[in-house]
Amino acid sequence: MRARTRRSAFTLIELLVVIAIIALLISVLLPALGRARSAGQRTVSLSNLRQNMTYMGYYQADNKDEFLNPFGPMRLGATSGWNSYCVVFEPPEIAQLVGHGLYQYAWDYGQGVQSSSGTESYGYHWAGHMFFADDDKISRVKTMAAPQDFALQRWFRENVGGNAQTNYSWIFPSSYWYPPVFWQDWARFVPGNRLGAGAANRFYIRRNRTTDVLTPSAKVQLFENKDFTQKVPPMWHQPGAKPQVAMVDGSGKTVDMSSIIADTGPAGQNPVDRLWYPAGFWNPGPGELNGLEYGQPQGFIWNSNNGSTPWNITPLPAAYFWATRNGVQGRDIR
Repeated sequence: MRARTRRSAFTLIELLVVIAIIALLISVLLPALGRARSAGQRTVSLSNLRQNMTYMGYYQADNKDEFLNPFGPMRLGATSGWNSYCVVFEPPEIAQLVGHGLYQYAWDYGQGVQSSSGTESYGYHWAGHMFFADDDKISRVKTMAAPQDFALQRWFRENVGGNAQTNYSWIFPSSYWYPPVFWQDWARFVPGNRLGAGAANRFYIRRNRTTDVLTPSAKVQLFENKDFTQKVPPMWHQPGAKPQVAMVDGSGKTVDMSSIIADTGPAGQNPVDRLWYPAGFWNPGPGELNGLEYGQPQGFIWNSNNGSTPWNITPLPAAYFWATRNGVQGRDIR
């Protein structure tokens, strides 16, 4: 007579124990995987910043060590009476075909044109202008977008071909912004509120050099406009944000805005061991950003209120990096 074989199986208790163990492992591993992913994205973004600094270095090497600055007092075709500034480009292939100066492309950044802040909006689009005279591929270099800047990546995907017109008549945004202090006179940023830039003072345009920077390791030249690693990315200047930045000396790092804000001295004072309070706010308004293809119609959401009132200043966004007291001669970190 054949012996009966007993079939083994998991009991309900054993199954529940296994499920509990798996759930526990997931709860432990998922945050670690999230941190690893975030660290990887920060590394990519930091690499982008360093590559962009290299591009800027090429410009400086060709322009007597001057920081990137395309502005001049003459408007295309104007002989007198012009009171604004613009960026002008002449594509090399067009210049070869029709002769220099006949076909050029210009974007105004003066008061009452596209910006109310006197060329400051150039800081949102510097990368697109830097590469405009090159071929189609370099106008959308990958280093312009942070890994988690989904709004910008979507904008690039949707604005191709006819939607983007041509590379010579479209301004490309970037995840990394370039502060106005690098192409403006530091005198504009000396007082408590940065002075208005207009025709009377020639928009404070100035050819600054690296030798004008007193603390290259403490001066931010490029920065992420948001902390993209957070689920709801805060603007770079908000408490709790930890954006990536590139310094004038070529180093890159992650900065903690809460610490920088805590290191900032009261308005009107400059303690030796504290930073100056910024010379102004970042508050361009939707009209300026929308007009520069960088607003809500294009899917970009900006928060111009930091939710706090440091040193009893009105709760506008203190323009850390963007309007540093004393301009290029000031410090952004300790």
